[in-house]
Amino acid sequence: MLKSSNTSAFQGAGVAESPLGATILTPIKRLRKNFAFTLAEVLITLGVVGIVAAMVIPSLITSIRATQYATKYKKVLASLSNAGRISLAQYGFDYSGLNSSCGSTGGSHTPDSKQSICAIFNATLNTLDYKYANRNDLTTPSGQHYTPRNDGILGADSMTGNTPMYTLADGTLIILSRSLGNYICTGSSIEEVYFQRGSRSNLGSGCVGVIDVNGTAPPNKVVKCTKGRNVLPRKSNSPAFNCVVDRKDVTDIYPFIIHDGIAEPLSDAAVYVFNNIK
Repeated sequence: MLKSSNTSAFQGAGVAESPLGATILTPIKRLRKNFAFTLAEVLITLGVVGIVAAMVIPSLITSIRATQYATKYKKVLASLSNAGRISLAQYGFDYSGLNSSCGSTGGSHTPDSKQSICAIFNATLNTLDYKYANRNDLTTPSGQHYTPRNDGILGADSMTGNTPMYTLADGTLIILSRSLGNYICTGSSIEEVYFQRGSRSNLGSGCVGVIDVNGTAPPNKVVKCTKGRNVLPRKSNSPAFNCVVDRKDVTDIYPFIIHDGIAEPLSDAAVYVFNNIK
């Protein structure tokens, strides 16, 4: 009874009972005080966390954006290759059998009536909109004219005349050469297809186009090598000219070339992104 009475008297004052029945005072308030953080310590910790976040978050955002651009580019390029193969299987012609240009009526072409790249796309791609337009007809979300930068394929006067272009359901913009269909897109190498008219191809002439995975939204920059030489066209079956594209330089526009039943990257920078950016 005495032990029980003594214990009750100390309840609430940090009392603990030992295995031998003795009463021990535990300095709870002192322990709690020792484990608390001061205001200065909290502010210093928050400052360190803020500095680390300021250094890491921009790089993380850049890396995520590079992955998104590269992933979408690969998906669209694969879709263009699939379109050529499906057209050959179902309609009897692929990109090597083009004999009609798109023009202003390209959006209504069908493989039964026209052997044009527009007929192939209309029948095989999940397209949203077709335009036969120039850059003054395209605007960015901020209302500016669509003007691709770091231009290595479009040419200085590209898109000043009307050019076939598709907007896919996911917002991707595909811009095609105006003269696709005026001659056959076939050859034993990319160089042969690219130079088959005896001069450098661009959106005015050639089996070429560009993919803007971001639509008309910025940055609207053609991908280029961070290090090394960006060659147009890239050399078939040979290594790139030491081209390396850092993740921070992965942009939204990629030149491509079509021939036979396939679509391929046209520049060394586009090849690097296709093969190395994940």
